[in-house]
Amino acid sequence: MSGERKKIVIIGASGGSGEHVAHRLAREINKHGHSFDISLVTRAVSGADNRGLGLAQEIIETRQDDRKHDVNANVPYSLRSELHLLYDSNKPETLEPALKDADIVILATGLPRPNVKQGQKPVERSSLIAANSGAVIPAAKAFARYAPKQAKMIMFTNPLDNEVKIADDTIREEREKIGQPVAKDEVTVIGMGPSLDESRARAITAQIITSALKEKDSSAALSLQELCGDKITARVYGEHGPNMVIDLDSMLIKHEENEYTLNEFLDAVGLGNKKDKIRGEIKTEVSRAGGIMIKNLGRSAQSSTGERTAEHVVDVLLGKGDKIITASAVSAFGDDETPVAYGRPLQIGNGEITLADFPKNMNPEVRDAIHK
Repeated sequence: MSGERKKIVIIGASGGSGEHVAHRLAREINKHGHSFDISLVTRAVSGADNRGLGLAQEIIETRQDDRKHDVNANVPYSLRSELHLLYDSNKPETLEPALKDADIVILATGLPRPNVKQGQKPVERSSLIAANSGAVIPAAKAFARYAPKQAKMIMFTNPLDNEVKIADDTIREEREKIGQPVAKDEVTVIGMGPSLDESRARAITAQIITSALKEKDSSAALSLQELCGDKITARVYGEHGPNMVIDLDSMLIKHEENEYTLNEFLDAVGLGNKKDKIRGEIKTEVSRAGGIMIKNLGRSAQSSTGERTAEHVVDVLLGKGDKIITASAVSAFGDDETPVAYGRPLQIGNGEITLADFPKNMNPEVRDAIHK
């Protein structure tokens, strides 16, 4: 794989999320000194062609400027970015030129949850299923027909788990028709929601612990200034939504060259008597973070989703196959044979995405909550 040029297709590149992931991808690619093509695909609507061409030009110019300051600038590297085509969602065949030699297809299309004005009831993700499946199904049909069998699709849309299941079902049905059946446990499409939830869990945990320490002892809080999200490992399973399952028992915190579980860390910094309160606050704040962002920002997360997506795409294509992530994928759970899409462990690398086992020592209450 090291000598092969890789191709990444972004469907919905002219939207906010697609634009963010395009930029983040170019930055990640720049780190690795590998040759990639990024094809930007936009829907055939007024202004999309100009916006797509502008984005392609901006990516190339930005990456060329970055290389001037890159200590690895002599590493063999090239990135081609182009507006490959405008596609018609009523004609899946218009995606064939982009998909025929793709390694990864990123589907960043569909309506976000709208902003909620004061006094209005929040818009449920489920209300967007019909509207967004109208964009997901044609893209999934085209992916099944024209993308190489080993290609993978990565999605972010709303409601994520429902749309991942719709895309997975569509791909399986289409490939059955053309004599390329997908194996039962084969992972073809994943959704990025759980990775976003985990980023939020890390940041919110750091904020809550630091605030609790400041309330207890301001000098102790100052000594923990370096406690930030990148020092914390968190896993979030199940639904990408208010019923997500945050596995606080598996959370790990690195501090002063030591690694602690959440409870061990709270004991170590003198917050052991507030464990239940802090754990409850973390669960509440992480589960409501998406709604708060929409209220304050007027849209769903784009930058953080783009960053996580870019990291995982590069890990899938260039990784050694030993990294475990959490993402939405279709599979059965436990004794229930009915496949559904939900946040679960996946192993990535060497061009593959495969189902991974849940931790053997997982708290039974966490396991039961995922199953619900």
